[in-house]
Amino acid sequence: AREALAQYAGSPGTDLSDRRYAGKTRLERHCWVKEPHQFILTWSSTGRRDEFRAEYLKLELAPFDSRNDPRKSQVSAIVESRAEMLTPAQLKAKVVRQDDGSVYIDGIPMVDQGQKGYCAVATAERILRYYGTEVDQHVIAQLADSSARMGTNPVQMLEMLKKAGTKFGVKVNILYGFDFYVTFQERVDYLRHLEKKGGAPGGPSLLAYRVKKNKRGFDKFLKDVRKYVDQGVPLAWGVTLGWFPEPGLPQVGGGHMRLIIGYNESRREVFYSDSWGPRHERKAMPMDQ
Repeated sequence: AREALAQYAGSPGTDLSDRRYAGKTRLERHCWVKEPHQFILTWSSTGRRDEFRAEYLKLELAPFDSRNDPRKSQVSAIVESRAEMLTPAQLKAKVVRQDDGSVYIDGIPMVDQGQKGYCAVATAERILRYYGTEVDQHVIAQLADSSARMGTNPVQMLEMLKKAGTKFGVKVNILYGFDFYVTFQERVDYLRHLEKKGGAPGGPSLLAYRVKKNKRGFDKFLKDVRKYVDQGVPLAWGVTLGWFPEPGLPQVGGGHMRLIIGYNESRREVFYSDSWGPRHERKAMPMDQ
């Protein structure tokens, strides 16, 4: 890639500042200018020799501006200054309240994870960019040791965000642990409940039974949604897809991470957003689900 770009631009180009994140993790950048364009090639790898693993390669094409010549700047393009991160007042100003009772956070950048299992790291990029820190999902994926095919281990993701807190300027607050699945015991209890009520016909669904049985936890969940959305704070939401129909999803089942960005109490809906590009910015789901 470097040879091809050097041949096209007619020059060997210039190495830009690189950045070492943790241990053997390094990101490298190289720039060519052929007016009126500039080309920045970014790549990263982990380890050396037998531990080597290529992480990603990205080419950015942009108009060249001599006043902001990247070859003369030694500032890394990976994490910018956090001096401009949004204040609590600015976050609240992002909250939209409509006449129909809908309340949601506006202005959260969209990131398309593409065909990779990068929902967790793409969600993290969206949150960080919303707060004012420029970072790339591939960098986060490298820090979290994510796999394009298998996705991200939730425990590793949380540990990475905690460790990178000083770098990204965030504090991770876990509201709920990972409890994706209906347990075998819950199914047994549900069937016993139906039996006491005279059998399955006309009985409550497993969903309604779970909500009613854990009403305190369900009410706390809705209270937390209102609390953070009203402050302009989006919530990272780990789910298992496939329990309920969601038309137009690139992924039909399995673990996934998305954002909770709003609610409508009168319609009993939660607004959420997925990292799959256009048409996934804001969608609604019944609160019970």
